[in-house]
Amino acid sequence: MSESSYSRPLVALALLALTACYNEADYEADYTQAMCAKTFECYDAAQQENLLWEDEGTCIDERDEQETSEECSFDSTSAQACVQDTEALSCQDFYAGRWPNTCEFVCGE
Repeated sequence: MSESSYSRPLVALALLALTACYNEADYEADYTQAMCAKTFECYDAAQQENLLWEDEGTCIDERDEQETSEECSFDSTSAQACVQDTEALSCQDFYAGRWPNTCEFVCGE
């Protein structure tokens, strides 16, 4: 077998392992980072003056301090998709409050 024949199964296995290890703490940190990044990407300087945070780092730090108390049947695949879809969200959808559908399934159905 050639070297490239081995790389495809290894990549698939690595992705599977990452999904299996993705937990609620990882999700909360990644989602916080995605939301803060999207906020500062989409809002202009005048809008940012009215935010609770002065910059993206402060947003992340303060949102990380908030505890979530929701009981959850955590779905790691939906959680990873939610973060990726949030990162890819257009500013137009962000302004309109159109969040990714994948985020609805993070805590199961």
